Amino acid sequence: MNHFTLKELRMEARAAAGDIEVAWEKLDSDPEYREDFEHILRQVEHMLPEIERLYEKLIKGENIFDENEPTTIGYEERELFLDKLEEELFASYQVMDLWERYNLIETITALDK
Repeated sequence: MNHFTLKELRMEARAAAGDIEVAWEKLDSDPEYREDFEHILRQVEHMLPEIERLYEKLIKGENIFDENEPTTIGYEERELFLDKLEEELFASYQVMDLWERYNLIETITALDK
């Protein structure tokens, strides 16, 4: 089965990310909601490199634990893991797009104050 490259996944996810809307009013009015929102975005940002690393290793058929060793995961399991990682990467790239837009708007509105 053919899988996407990280670049392809990122491009597709970012194209679809424009449909995600931010509840700006709630962010402005509820500090706890804002804190949770920012915490989740930071977590995704922190975890994304590891998800990308796992995906690339599985694409190449490498062992995810031992460097320079082939994977011990069978083809069907590997394909299942890759499909799940693609879904996770797609969603994570969308969240990163949202995080970038959020930070940009926060920076712009801070300048107006």
